[in-house]
Amino acid sequence: MKNSKTIVIIFIVGFTIILIGIWILNVSQVGPLESEFNSYTRSPPEAENSFQLMNLNMLHGFPGFERLSERLDLLVDQINQISPDVVTLQEVPWTR
Repeated sequence: MKNSKTIVIIFIVGFTIILIGIWILNVSQVGPLESEFNSYTRSPPEAENSFQLMNLNMLHGFPGFERLSERLDLLVDQINQISPDVVTLQEVPWTR
C-alpha cells in the first residue's frame, strides 16, 4: 500500500513538472517582431498637463532569448519614436 502511494505521488509530481515545462516552452515562442511593435504603439493627442507613460515587458524567447539584439534595437526605435515622458521596463534581460 505504501509503495502504491509513493508511485502515485511520483507520477503526479512528474506530470506537473512536464506540464510546467510545456507551458514555459509555449509562452516563450518568438513571434513576429516589427508587426508586433507597430500594432501596439500609438500616440494619443497631447493634452495640457499630461504625460505619456510607456510600459514594456521585455522578456521574450526564454530561455534562449532568440534574436535579442534585434528585439532590443526595435525597442529603442519604438521608445525614440513615441518619445514618452516615463518608460518602465519589466523582465529586462541581463545580457545582450
